[in-house]
Amino acid sequence: MDACVVSGYLIIYNKKNRHMEQEERMYQVPLEMICRHDRTAEVCRAAVEEDGWQLENVPEEVKTPELCRKALETEAGFGNDFHRGLVQHIPSPEVCMEVLKECRENNILKYWIDKVKDEENGGFYGRVDGNDQVHPEAEKGAVMNARILWAFSAAYRVLKKPEYLEAATRAKEYVRDHFLDKEYGGIYWSVDYKGNPLDTKKQTYAIGFAIYGFSEYARATGDQEALDIAISLYHDIEKHAFDAKNNGYIEALTREWNPIADMRLSDKDENGSRTMNTHLHIIEPYTNLYRVWKTPELEKSIRNLLDIFTDKLLNKETYHLDLFFNDEWEGKRNIESYGHDIEASWLLHETALVLG
Repeated sequence: MDACVVSGYLIIYNKKNRHMEQEERMYQVPLEMICRHDRTAEVCRAAVEEDGWQLENVPEEVKTPELCRKALETEAGFGNDFHRGLVQHIPSPEVCMEVLKECRENNILKYWIDKVKDEENGGFYGRVDGNDQVHPEAEKGAVMNARILWAFSAAYRVLKKPEYLEAATRAKEYVRDHFLDKEYGGIYWSVDYKGNPLDTKKQTYAIGFAIYGFSEYARATGDQEALDIAISLYHDIEKHAFDAKNNGYIEALTREWNPIADMRLSDKDENGSRTMNTHLHIIEPYTNLYRVWKTPELEKSIRNLLDIFTDKLLNKETYHLDLFFNDEWEGKRNIESYGHDIEASWLLHETALVLG
C-alpha cells in the first residue's frame, strides 16, 4: 500500500478484490481514521460513494435515508449481494424495509421460480446443492413442498403478483396430487423425483406444514378445495396422532397409522414419542387454519396446545422449552434450543392474538 499527500488530504492507493478482478482504487483515508468531528455530511457522502461499507463509520446524525440508499447503491454496483449486510448499519426503518423487500422479491422468491421449478416432472426440484447445482432426480420432501406452498401463497396474499399465485398453485397441485395419501389419509414423508410415494410414514410435523400451506392458500385465494384439504388433514391428526390418555401429539406413525419404531425427524434428534418441535409446528398451522375456519373444535385443540406449552414443555426451572419426551411426558436429554425458544415466543403470541 502506498500513500501521498495531495491538497492537504491523505490519499491511499489500495488494491481491492471485487469479483476476483484486481482493480486499483483511490480513495481518501477511511472514515474510521478521521476525527469524528470532521466526519461531515460532505465527507461521508464522498466516502460511501467510493465504498458503501464506509456507512458503518458514518455518525448516526449524518445517516440520512438518502445517504443510506447511496451506500447500498454503491455496493450493489460491484455486482455482489453483500450490500444487504449494510442493513445492520441503517437506522432508517423505511430504507431497511426497502432492502428486505428487494431481497425477498428479487433474490429469494425469484430464485425459487427461476431455478427450482421442475418443468419435466412437476412441482419443484428436491435438491439444489451448495454449489447451486440442481439434482433433478433427488427425492422430494413433504416439508419443503408444503413450505413452498405457504411461502408463495403468503407472498400472493400480500403482494398480489400473478407469478406468486402461479407458483403457489403449482405447489398446491403437486402436494395434492403426489403427497396426499388417498387411501389412509395424511401425507407421505417423501416421494421420488417422478412423484411416486417413497417414504410413506406419517410424520405429524410434516402433516402440520401441509395444513399450514393449504390453509394459507385458502386464505390468499378463497379456494374451497385447499380449505377442505387442510380441514381433512386436521381431522387426520386429531383422529390418529392425538393421545387422549396422556395428552399431546404422537411424533410419527406408519402409513396405516400404526406405531413405528423410529419416530425421529432426523438423526440428530432423540427418538421420543413427544417433541417440542412437532407441537410448535402443530399450533402454528392450527392457528393459521383458525383464521379461515373458526370452529369450536379447532379452538379447543389450539387452547389445549397452549396448555401443553405452559404445563409440559416449559421448564419451570430454566424457563426454556424442553425438547424430547416419552408418552408420559418424562424428559429425555433436554438440551436448550435458543432458536426454538425465540420462535415459540413469537408463534405463541400470534396464537393468543388470533384467538382473541
